[in-house]
Amino acid sequence: MHGVEFSVLLHRALEARVEVYQKAVASEGGLRDPEVTHRIRVACRRLRSVMDLLDEGAYPKLRSRAKALRRFNKDLGELRDLDVQAAGLQELHAVATERGHQAALEHILESLARQRRKALAKLDPKAPGFEKLLKVPSLMKPYEGLPVALGAWASLEPRIAEALASLSDRRELEDVVALHSFRVGVKGLRDTLEALSSAFPAEPTGFLAELKAMQKALGDHHDRAALESLLWEHHRRLTESGRPALALALLDLLGAAAEARLQAFATFRALSGPWDATEFAARIQAQLGVSAA
Repeated sequence: MHGVEFSVLLHRALEARVEVYQKAVASEGGLRDPEVTHRIRVACRRLRSVMDLLDEGAYPKLRSRAKALRRFNKDLGELRDLDVQAAGLQELHAVATERGHQAALEHILESLARQRRKALAKLDPKAPGFEKLLKVPSLMKPYEGLPVALGAWASLEPRIAEALASLSDRRELEDVVALHSFRVGVKGLRDTLEALSSAFPAEPTGFLAELKAMQKALGDHHDRAALESLLWEHHRRLTESGRPALALALLDLLGAAAEARLQAFATFRALSGPWDATEFAARIQAQLGVSAA
């Protein structure tokens, strides 16, 4: 059970993130707009990071609401993936000078647009609401628990270990699937650290910047890998359907996509430093100014 100060800190963080989520859901254009889709997904992720820290006994139906949020965010994933792929193709199209390259990219973009319309039609038009969650929780008495900084660290430390457990392995081998999973953990850790930052004697600005840069490099790697996979798939389809000119045009574009993917991986390796998860956690603890309980 959390102490009262830490419980209040978490509730205030919850209020702020619910407000951002509600504004994102109400944005003009809705899920038809790729930027709104991205904004809602980020708001969902940041809201989940706080909900995962709450005392379940103090918030009625917390588990079911968290499940609804995870399901909604997962449903948005297909839209977001299509939007990212389309953006990558549009970047390539903007710099393509050969008509064959342009035609091949336009062919794939038309296919993605059809897929997005279908994915959007399958979504539940009503986003889950969290207004009831904001009612003052029934905090148990007496208010027992660690002081706020130690309570926050007790919540943060296992999340550092979980998110960064495979840091050394991810740095040594370019495994696209494993790196994407690692990126999800880094994003969650960053969101949790942001939510808890005011509980500590020192602000974790340095590590938040490190995690943000690492997250971006991993995001670039995932996006380039997904784009490369998409181009290979369409190369196969075009070859099988007897359209060799378009298929050949994609080979040049595939080389550029692979080079960008490798550069993103090199950036991640440089940012992740020589540390393992334990050393990373010790660095964060020292900067936060938290002594061992």
